Amino acid sequence: MRVRSCLAALAVALTGPFTGALPAAAASAAPQPERVLFIGVPDLRWSDVLHMPRLLAIARTSSVANLSVRSSGEATRCGDGLLELSAGTRVPNGVVACPPSFDQMARLAYPYRSAPFAPKLGTLHFAAHSVAPLDQAATIMLTSASVLPAIPPGPVLAAAIPTDLYGATAADRPARRADLDAEIEQLRGQVGPDAVVVVAGISDNATGPAHLHALVVSGPGWGPGELRSASTGRAGYVQLVDLTATLVTLAGAEVPDGVIGRPLERVTGSHRSAAALTDDGRHARAAADVSGATRNTLALIAAALLALLLAGRREVWLLARLFAAAPVLTFLVQVVPWWRWGTAAYAALIAATSAAIGVAVIWLDRRNRTAALLAIPAFTAVVLVADQLAGAPLDLSAPMGDNPLVAGRFHGMGNMAFALMAAAAVFCAGVLAARASNNRARLGIVAGIGAVALLVDAMPSLGDDLGGLLALLPAVVLLGALVTGVRLTWRRVALVAGVTLALGIAVGAIDAARPPDRRTHIGRFVADLWQGHIDPVLDRKWRAMLWSFRNVALDVLVALVAAAAVTMRDKVRPDLRAALAAVAVVGALGTLLNDSGVVVAAGAALAVVPTLIGDTRRSGAD
Repeated sequence: MRVRSCLAALAVALTGPFTGALPAAAASAAPQPERVLFIGVPDLRWSDVLHMPRLLAIARTSSVANLSVRSSGEATRCGDGLLELSAGTRVPNGVVACPPSFDQMARLAYPYRSAPFAPKLGTLHFAAHSVAPLDQAATIMLTSASVLPAIPPGPVLAAAIPTDLYGATAADRPARRADLDAEIEQLRGQVGPDAVVVVAGISDNATGPAHLHALVVSGPGWGPGELRSASTGRAGYVQLVDLTATLVTLAGAEVPDGVIGRPLERVTGSHRSAAALTDDGRHARAAADVSGATRNTLALIAAALLALLLAGRREVWLLARLFAAAPVLTFLVQVVPWWRWGTAAYAALIAATSAAIGVAVIWLDRRNRTAALLAIPAFTAVVLVADQLAGAPLDLSAPMGDNPLVAGRFHGMGNMAFALMAAAAVFCAGVLAARASNNRARLGIVAGIGAVALLVDAMPSLGDDLGGLLALLPAVVLLGALVTGVRLTWRRVALVAGVTLALGIAVGAIDAARPPDRRTHIGRFVADLWQGHIDPVLDRKWRAMLWSFRNVALDVLVALVAAAAVTMRDKVRPDLRAALAAVAVVGALGTLLNDSGVVVAAGAALAVVPTLIGDTRRSGAD
C-alpha cells in the first residue's frame, strides 16, 4: 500500500505542472516580406564581424544570434552546410567542396536517405518554389536539379554564397574580410530597404575544428533583439536547420515534416553585442577542447581511488576527500570566465577549489560524520538543481555540460548533469531516511527529495529530460520501498515499470500536443514517434548509447565500481545500502535510456564513490 501511495503522490506532483503551457518567450512575429535575400557565408564568425564595419553596423540594429552548424560529424564543411540547408536536417559530414557538383549531389541523395536523420536533398526547393539563386552554390542549396525552375509570382527568395573566408588562413583572413564586407553591402543594395536580409555563417572552415558562427537578420520586423527557435529553446542560439524552416516560412509556405529545424523568432528586450557573441564562441570552443580530457581525467582518478581501496590502502580516504568536489566544480566554474584563462589555469582552479572543499569536509568529519558524508553529494545536488531553476547557465558550454557546437540540446538538464544530480539526490535521501525514527518520516524524506529532483529534471520548462524521468522515478520508488521495509516482488516491480512508462507517455503527450514551435525536447521526441519515425529515432539513440562504450576511461571506472560492489558488499554500512541501491538504478537505467550511455553510469559513480571512500577513515557511527 505504501508503494502505491508513493506512486500516486509522485504522479500527481509530476503531471500537474505539465498541464500548463511553457512561459512564452517575448518573441515577436515578423510581417510577410515581399523579398528575401539569404547570404550564406562559409565560416563567418562573430570574431570576423567585429572587423567588418558595414556588417557590424547592420548587426547593431538587427536580430542576431550564435549559429550552430552541426551536421552528423564534428565539423561541418561548406558542402555539408549547403546540403544540410537543402535537406533541413543533419547530413553526414565530409563534403568539403564549395559548392559540390550536381553529380556529387545526385550520388549522395540515395545513401543520405538511409543515414541517421534520413535527409532528403531538395526539401527546401520543393517547399519554397519562389527561388532565385544568384550563384552555383546557391543553386545547390535552393534547387534539386541543375536546370533552374521558372520563378512563380509571390515572395522571392534570392540567395548568394560568397566563399571569401572559406579556406582562408589567419594571415589572409583580414584582406578577405574586407572584400566580403563590401560584397555583402553590394548584395543588400540590390534588394532594397523593404527586403529581409539573412546573413549567416553556414559552415566551418575547409579544415580545422567546429566553431559557432554569426547570424544577422535585418529588415521589417527584424529589429534589435536576440534570435531563438523552438529547436534550441534558448535566446541567442539557433541551428543551421532552423534557417531552412525560416526560409520556407518567409517564402509563405508550410515547413515540411522532414525539416527538424523551427523558424526563427526575435526575442525583444535583449540584444547582445558582437563582442559578447564572439566570447560565446570562444567559450564553446574552449569547453569542447577540455571536455574529453576532463571526463577522462576525473574517471581515471576515481578509478585509481577504487583500485587503491580494493588493494587495502586505507590512506586513500584523504585523496578521496580532496577529489570529491571536482565533478560538480566543472559546472560551478562557469561563474568565472575560465575559458579566457587557458587550460592550465582552468585545471589548477578546479584542483585547488576541490582540495579546499575537501579540507573543510575533513574538519567537518571530526564533528559530525553524517554531515561530512552528506556534504559533497548535497552540495552537488543543490548546485545543479539551482542551475536548472535559473535557466541552466552553468550547463551550457560547461566542460562536462551541453555544448552548442555538439547541438544535442541547448537548454535543460544535460546527461552528465542529470547523472550527478540524480545520484547525489537519492544518496542524500537514503542517508537521511535511514536516520529517521519511523516509516512515515522515512517515506516523507524520500518522496520530498525525490519529487524535487524529478520535477526539476523532467519539467519541459526546466530539465526537459524524458530519459532522466524514466531512470530516476524507479530509483526513488525503490529507495522508498527499501527504507520502509516493503518487500519487492515481481508484481510490484512491474507496477513501478508500468506507472513510470505511463507517466513518461503522459508528459510527452501533453508537450507534443502543443504547436510545433512550442514543443520542447520531450515533445519533439514523442511527436517523432507518433508520426511513425520510431525506427530511425530509437535506432539513432540506441547506436549512440552503444557507441559511448568506446570511452576506455569511463568503462574502466564503471567496471571497477561493479568489482568493488561485488567484492565489498558485505562491508557496506547497513544504513547506506538502500541509498547505494538507488544510485545503482540511476546509473544502470540512465545508461540504457540516454544516448550518452555509459556517461550516465560514470557520472553517478563520480557523484558518490569519492565520498564513500573518504568515509572509510571512520568505522563507527556518530
